[in-house]
Amino acid sequence: MSGRDVPARDDHRPLDLVRRVIEGAGMDTALDQANDWQPDAPPRGEQAGFQADSRALRRAVPDVYRGFAGMHDAALRPGALDTKTKELMALAIAVAQGCERCIDIHARAAQDHGAAEAEVAEALGVAILMSGGPGTSYAPVAFAAYRRAAGAHPTTGPD
Repeated sequence: MSGRDVPARDDHRPLDLVRRVIEGAGMDTALDQANDWQPDAPPRGEQAGFQADSRALRRAVPDVYRGFAGMHDAALRPGALDTKTKELMALAIAVAQGCERCIDIHARAAQDHGAAEAEVAEALGVAILMSGGPGTSYAPVAFAAYRRAAGAHPTTGPD
């Protein structure tokens, strides 16, 4: 699948595509598109290689990916905590784990579920507390991802 075959960001959420797989859509369509989704640009270079490797692994272990998609939906479903709070938690954990792809996904989802910039900043402060020095490297990446998702442009100012 080429980047131009992937639905535009505004047309489909990545996990909506994964849900179609769970509901019976073909592995070559929904799950491939879900992992091939990129918010800013078609894949190039290293990203294109990652997508090819990811697609090959999904085809080798489709039940694992279906299981992960189901677990993801269950974990983020509103319950005692609303989805926005859960996405803020996922974003903070992504920072603590140093997962840039996770940061992009959960920053966008936090914004989509109504998280304010101040809420994101506070969640990232907790991530820094819990992860120490590495958090100071990944928290700005997460903040910038959230601001891109919100349509804001990161500003420069005093360090």
